[in-house]
Amino acid sequence: MIRLTLSSGSLRTLIEHQVPGWLARANRHTSAMRRRRRFSGPAIWGEIKRILMELQHHKCAYCERPMGNSVQANIDYDVEHFRPKGRVTPWPPPEKALRLGIRYSTGNGAADGYPLLAYEPGNLAVVCKMCNSPLKSDYFPIAGTASNASTDIAELDAVEKPLLIFPLGTQGRAPEEFITFHGIVPAPVKRSGPARRRARVTIDFFELHLRTDLNDGRAHCLVQLWDKIQLAKKGSSKQRQDAREVLAAAQEDYWPFSGCARAFLSLHTSDPQRAEQYYRAAHDIVTRKEPGLYPGSRSTSPRRHRPTR
Repeated sequence: MIRLTLSSGSLRTLIEHQVPGWLARANRHTSAMRRRRRFSGPAIWGEIKRILMELQHHKCAYCERPMGNSVQANIDYDVEHFRPKGRVTPWPPPEKALRLGIRYSTGNGAADGYPLLAYEPGNLAVVCKMCNSPLKSDYFPIAGTASNASTDIAELDAVEKPLLIFPLGTQGRAPEEFITFHGIVPAPVKRSGPARRRARVTIDFFELHLRTDLNDGRAHCLVQLWDKIQLAKKGSSKQRQDAREVLAAAQEDYWPFSGCARAFLSLHTSDPQRAEQYYRAAHDIVTRKEPGLYPGSRSTSPRRHRPTR
């Protein structure tokens, strides 16, 4: 998960340019819900799905899994409300708490949801169906006090203290300040405190450490990067140049699993021996597809953990 930066004003300008009148309609529907105090309205956010897809470089906002960029690929994406527009259900559900060994508790957002944010562009993202329907669903864990009385996201964040990390926009701290990668395994940056708790909850919530498609994708990424690192040092002049270009591209926002790639390249600079260990573990996953080669990544018995409150 990485920060995809776009200010609220820039996003609104882009929406108005590409879908003229959308913001005015969104405002009318929001005013109606202010009177009703519950969500009831058309799903016009689908009209700006393509805008969000392009802004996110055709990656899921939460897991960074790459998705298609054709018109037909629209079906792979869901427009997701970070703060649910309707009800909010307590998280984690008992089955998930048991399966992942979650022993910590979280608060929950406003029980009736956030109808005033249903059409707020800063509350929307496009995500893969796995991150949306079975995982994000209508959950919204918080550390503070639930409130749905405002359309000001910064104001709500200050009161509610969301435990999930939102990667779009300029509000709040960047995801990479919370979550790093030990090879292909996502891990909290901090050893303790609220930042560690947010990282741990986000990792558990989206199962970023357990999903085979994500671990395999990150493993392929590391294997590719290791090859380019070697060519950048020992290849021909043309190979070195090509490798350096790929290594630079891997740190850009559009690169699939760029959060993992950036962490690996940074580690290689500071601790090349550890980086080589992570590469070899990723190589094993890519070539042998055996479980258990990478602790914490493909285990069927997740470690139990207690994030710092």
